Amino acid sequence: MRIAPLGRVRLLYALGLLYASSGALRREPPPGAGVRAFLCILSARQATQALLTGELESRPVIAAGAAVDAMHALTMAALAVAGRHRRGALANAAVAALLSAAGAARLRPPRPRLRRTLPARLGGG
Repeated sequence: MRIAPLGRVRLLYALGLLYASSGALRREPPPGAGVRAFLCILSARQATQALLTGELESRPVIAAGAAVDAMHALTMAALAVAGRHRRGALANAAVAALLSAAGAARLRPPRPRLRRTLPARLGGG
């Protein structure tokens, strides 16, 4: 199975979320059961999305992944505004926004290389 670089980043993020949910970060106070469950579910979603987008790498799949990340960023920003788990929600919103932007950037057509197009435009071949 081939996993694109963005999928690898997503898998590392999923592993980081699992590590954080284990309580190994030694935070005071330790995360509650609800936060740990949220981190485990989010980790599973990130890992699933990384594997699906790596296996089924096509424009519609990448677009769907970017849309899911954008919606996640919006919901986490709303949670932060509501005042619940503000720091974690803002951090999660930022990561989701970055992943969404990276997915959207992959949808743009590649720019032509300058050395290939410039001679043709100048009439030099």
